[in-house]
Amino acid sequence: MIGEAHETCPLRLVLDEPGDFGRAIQLYSLYQNGVLMQDGALLEQPNTYIEIMYVISCAASEIEKHYNDKSKRDAEAAKRKR
Repeated sequence: MIGEAHETCPLRLVLDEPGDFGRAIQLYSLYQNGVLMQDGALLEQPNTYIEIMYVISCAASEIEKHYNDKSKRDAEAAKRKR
């Protein structure tokens, strides 16, 4: 998954298999709270699981950064209007 070329848009994968995407998001929510998919430590989890958690984590960080930056810009614009 990581570093592999794909011929289709990643969104297509979500649209084609929305149930799989929903399960990945549920697993990510648990992952954030320290609950792993299988017994054992993180490095004992399936590689695909670790990669999916990494991809979702990166996407979540980008989204959070976008909204934080937007909030800062909006606050600065509001200050200039006063």
